Amino acid sequence: MEKSNRTYEQLLKEIEVEANTEPKFRNAEYVQYTLDFFLKHDKTTEDHDLWRECYMHEELLGIMNRRFMALNPHCKRQSEIKAALKDDQLNGGNFIMLCKYEQEVDTEGYTQKEIDVATKLRYPSINRRELEMQAAENYINAKWGTTRRIQMVEKEPEEENQINIDNPHPVLDWENYRNQVVNKLNSDTKERNAVQRSIAKYFNKRPLPWPIGRRESEYQIVDYDINDKYDHPTPLYCKYQKIQFD
Repeated sequence: MEKSNRTYEQLLKEIEVEANTEPKFRNAEYVQYTLDFFLKHDKTTEDHDLWRECYMHEELLGIMNRRFMALNPHCKRQSEIKAALKDDQLNGGNFIMLCKYEQEVDTEGYTQKEIDVATKLRYPSINRRELEMQAAENYINAKWGTTRRIQMVEKEPEEENQINIDNPHPVLDWENYRNQVVNKLNSDTKERNAVQRSIAKYFNKRPLPWPIGRRESEYQIVDYDINDKYDHPTPLYCKYQKIQFD
């Protein structure tokens, strides 16, 4: 944990300093990797250079913050409470939120505030190269709507799916995925449970894509958003894609 802490904090500080530094003095160790990624997606070297000089560092910091907050939902709650306390009048909604946070106890007699204070911080496992590649992917997808990159993952013994980087199958939201797989033998409930088992098994434990398992061995989870109510992805917040076999 201490090593992860140091690595994360050092990388965060490095990027924050670079963001206010002349581009020619910034770390260029992985420039060829991100340039190749842009070229592979039919973008120009000018597109790439503009992104690195003007937009990359903001997204690097954004990714690090999102990863950190996803691992530490108690920090988000603490930030919301801190913001509420700035309101001198403490309007009705903020007052109720504050009372619940500081006074409402669980079955073991602890308030959410006590639980959050006792919760240790967790730090993302992340390196500079992967961070820059994620930022490049996010920028291209947001600006041009390009199909998101599918990472190669190491197969587990029970998973014989060969995952290709360039997958022509469409990325589906939950409703479209469910329409593809639910039938007389596969109920909505069974499909939800299969996806939830995959999330529980792989979330914060290995990179995307995540296999859904034997029930839907031809499909995988390729992207997700966090459901704030549960602090982790749920079936409705995931994206799905049929696996491209060789």
